[in-house]
This record gives sequence, structure tokens and C-alpha cells, in this order.
Amino acid sequence: MEEWKLEDEIKNVLKLSISSAFDKWGSQYYRKRIDKKGRLTKKLLEEAKQEDLFLSKRVFVLGFARHVTKKALKNPDLTKQKKVILRTILQSIIYEHGFTVKELEKNAKSNDLYTRRHTQRIIHESYSEAFIGLDKQHKDERLSSFSTVFSPHVESSEDGLPPELLAAFNTIPMTPRNIEWVKKNARIRTITPEYLDELIKFRDEAIHIMHEIGYQTETGRVLYDELSKVSEIQQIFHNHLQSIIAVGWWRGRRDTTKRRLIDDGFPWKYTAKDAENARELLIEITNSEDHAFGVICDSGMALVEMNLHDSAEIVFKECIKFEKGSPVMKGIVHENLAVYHRKNERPKLMIREMKKAVNWFRKSGDNYRISVGLKNLGEAVWMYGYDEAALRYYKEAEKYADSLEQEEKAGALWNIAFSARRIKNIQMEIEYLTKCLISCPEDWTDRILAIEQRLNVIS
Repeated sequence: MEEWKLEDEIKNVLKLSISSAFDKWGSQYYRKRIDKKGRLTKKLLEEAKQEDLFLSKRVFVLGFARHVTKKALKNPDLTKQKKVILRTILQSIIYEHGFTVKELEKNAKSNDLYTRRHTQRIIHESYSEAFIGLDKQHKDERLSSFSTVFSPHVESSEDGLPPELLAAFNTIPMTPRNIEWVKKNARIRTITPEYLDELIKFRDEAIHIMHEIGYQTETGRVLYDELSKVSEIQQIFHNHLQSIIAVGWWRGRRDTTKRRLIDDGFPWKYTAKDAENARELLIEITNSEDHAFGVICDSGMALVEMNLHDSAEIVFKECIKFEKGSPVMKGIVHENLAVYHRKNERPKLMIREMKKAVNWFRKSGDNYRISVGLKNLGEAVWMYGYDEAALRYYKEAEKYADSLEQEEKAGALWNIAFSARRIKNIQMEIEYLTKCLISCPEDWTDRILAIEQRLNVIS
């Protein structure tokens, strides 16, 4: 029990140190370029604004994110730099004493990455803001110890940035709407093959480095375990390292190229080949068809929510290719396609897909899924204009809901009520909200309150 508690504490420390690293890195970069009197030049402010626009566009515009990732992948210098930087980050996280330049030079040379001069330039010039000197006592700087902004062992005590510079980093404020936008894009990004390919390379390279440098510290063992599997820490680490490399690529562009990158549209494009590659890569990453299936389905729903309907259809059709899928999995694919058709107001196609979904759910014997499937089928038939047939499906959905345990029953009845609201059948909505209210567990206070408020509005 104590070991689990310690492991959880280490994970929390790692999440905090890794997730805050990119902001520390950016702050260090600009802090070093402010003069001794703390004055800002117009040029520096403009550079900060343009860089923030670049980073924001990479987050908000999916087509642009794909463009930047592909460009960075083709850059041989960035590929080499990333390997060296990853090694320094891992050593600084695992070991409190960090690393020495001599150690880094030796490894870079033995792996044909860089010469001594190139390695020193990474630390002192190209990515100097990522590194923190730990001692000053050695005349030979190659023996001095360094850490990185990713390290949980080093705290930054430097003053904050000037308000004008902080404002430049907030050109696009993170409103609730923008936060939701970013979350949906993050779900979609997990089915872009170039992102997944880089994630695999990152994982394999990180594990290889850790075998070389050792990881026999408490932090090292936890980090190794987290990077060896699909985990939150693995994704945060990879995403932040990718951001640093992306900014490295951006800073190497000419001013005219930077303006074009900010101004051009970069429309989203997604092909059947992309979906096929993503499916294969996700199975490799997760080592689980079920897990990969869940990720792809979720990404498909995010595409629907972002009104990228053609891409959503491509993704859902790719889901059908999962050979080892359970009946529930296969039913979910057709159900997702039906939801996609509902968004596009194609009730006939929705009926076709929901009939397939319900057939698979019946084979699974999962009464909750059957109830939800029949509800969706009823909604599709109603949209097509056959009210009586639709009501029969809704009644059958209720019958399966009644066979469930209390929580699942309440959830299924809530789904029917919400569907009635979508088809604008007020009496039916009142009926199923009332039944749901009776079935709700006492601790479902938020749901109970929502039902009561809705009943007050429509009764």
C-alpha cells in the first residue's frame, strides 16, 4: 500500500514538472533576451506575438498542425537535435545531478549524431533556454553539471516576465469555447498517422536511452513504466517535446515564410489511407484492438462535433475493419455512422445503420446497448416520417430499460427522454423524464435537479 502511495506521488510530481516545462522553456527564452534594465524592444514583442500566433494556430487549425509535423519530420537537423535533447531531459528527470557536457558529447559522437562543437551549441545557443547550470566550480566546462526545465529536482526562482510580454503570449485567449475546441482537436490528432508514428519513435527512443543511462532511481522506475505504455505522462511528455521541436523549426524560418505560415489557410485533409495507417499504428501503440477501436471511434465523434463529416465517415468505415471486434464493438461502429447521418439529416441512411447496430447489440446480449440502439432507431424512423413505427421502437427500448439495474435503467430512460426532446415530442419527453426521475438513485443529485428544472419548463 505504501509503495502504491509513493508511486502515485512520484507520478503527480512527474506530471507537474513535465506539463510546466514548455512554459518554463518559453519564459527562459524571452527572459534571456530582455536587457539588464528589463526593457523590451518592439522587435522582441513582435517576435513573441508571432510565435504565440504560430503555436495557437498549430493547436486550433488541424491542417496546419499536420503541415508543421510533417515539415519537422523531414528536417534532419531537428531529428538529431531531438535525440540529444531527449537524452538530456531523461537524465535530468531520473538523476538529481543531471548530466555533464562531456557525457553528452561522448554519446552524441558514438551515435554519429553530433561533434563536440555541435553538442555545445545545442546547450549554449540553439536550445539554451531549456538548460540549467547546476554548478560553476569546474574550469573545464565540459565537467560542469546541467539539468533541464523538465527536471522535478530543480526549482526556478527567477522573476516573472514583464506584463507586456505576458500579454503577447495571450493573443488568443483560452475562453471556455476555445478550450472545448482544443480538446476536440486533441482527440482528432490521435488519428493522424504522422503524429502516431512520432509517438512510437519517441517511446522507443526514450526506452532505448533509459536502458543506456540506467533508471534505477524511484523516479526513474516510475518514468520507465509510464513511458513503456500508453499513459497520460507518455502523451504529455511527447506533446511538449514535439512543441519544442516545432518552435525550433519555426525559429529557423525566414520572416517572409513566417508571415505566409500565419496568413495561409492550411485546410484539413484526411484520406482513407490516413485512416488505415492510423488504425495499424494505434494497434501497435496500444497492443490492443479494443483500445485502438475506442480511440478511433472517439476521434470520429470529435470529427462529427467539428462538422468534418466526410472525414468522420472515412474514420467510421475504417472501424468496420477491426476483425476481432466483439458484437458490441461492431454495433458501436454502425451506431456512430448513424449519429453521423443524423447530424447530416439523412434519416434513411441512419435507419440502415441503426438496424445493423441493433442486430449486433442483440447478439451481444447487452440490454443497455439494445435499449439505446432501439431508441436511436426509433428516432431515425420518426425523422423519416413514420411516427407509429417509431413509437413501437421507443416502447421496445423502454422494455429493455426496465430489465436493467437501477443506474443503467435511469440512464437508458434519460436517453429516451432526450431523444424525445430532439424530435420535439413534448408529451413523450415528459413521460420519460418522469419515469427517469422515479428510477434515479438518490445520489444523482445533478441529474435529478436537471430533470426537475426541465419538467418545470415544459409542463
